Amino acid sequence: MKVKRSFLVMVALGLALCLTGAPAWGDDFYVIAGGGPSGKVLKTQVFTSDTTNNTLGTDTWAKLDSPQWTYTKLSPTSYLVITYQDSISSTGGWGFYQLRVNDLASVAGINAALLVASPTWNIYGATGVWSGLPKGEVNLSIWHWQSGCSACAQGANGWTTNVVVMEIEH
Repeated sequence: MKVKRSFLVMVALGLALCLTGAPAWGDDFYVIAGGGPSGKVLKTQVFTSDTTNNTLGTDTWAKLDSPQWTYTKLSPTSYLVITYQDSISSTGGWGFYQLRVNDLASVAGINAALLVASPTWNIYGATGVWSGLPKGEVNLSIWHWQSGCSACAQGANGWTTNVVVMEIEH
């Protein structure tokens, strides 16, 4: 008896779905974390900006006037996983850009969601996690710090700044 390859692929796919558990069959999307708790994705939202900030910056962290966004958190017990991608540049030194929520760095540490520009033009992306935030509106902002930079830029060369928020409930 000759079995078609497409039939075997469908059987393998069906078995894979069965082995992953019931969430694969429902309308909900779940995150299965390696070594950590799994959770249900409550909401995702994408923010973009074509704002360019040319700044010398300071030798301490300072919030940029723009871009900033407001995200409405659905649950008081959920956490946010946020990816930040930007086009940044630095001349003569180093420029550091970090996404913060309600002026707080990620619970993953001060170096999470942090982009670093060397003396050449770069596009970078980073991810951070925020927990313990209240239900309702939270503010997403970009902070800057420089070291020896004679000209730093965020949103450089007309590229878009992108922020993707995923709200997850345990």
